[in-house]
Amino acid sequence: MHDVVSIIHLRRYRGKGRNIRPLPVEVEGNLEYEVESVDGERNTADGGKEYLIKWKGYGKHERMWEPLAHLEHAGEAIATWNAGRPDEQSDRPSKKPPVAKA
Repeated sequence: MHDVVSIIHLRRYRGKGRNIRPLPVEVEGNLEYEVESVDGERNTADGGKEYLIKWKGYGKHERMWEPLAHLEHAGEAIATWNAGRPDEQSDRPSKKPPVAKA
């Protein structure tokens, strides 16, 4: 089998192009997709972290949870996510219960 297609079988595309998605790029010998944004963060049972990734050119329904190890080249998107989050310390209740005043 040959990966050659005769020009006779080609036709002009007449659609709007809404479903055309970007292909992965090769980075250091690996195929990778571009991260558009980080939309969430969660801790895993083994103590790791996962980020909810929105891929560039894909819809919100195609977001995926990815471990930090898979996001080696997404440092800027993760930094933007972390900068936009409120300080976690301020959200935690204090350990001392409030004192009731009489």
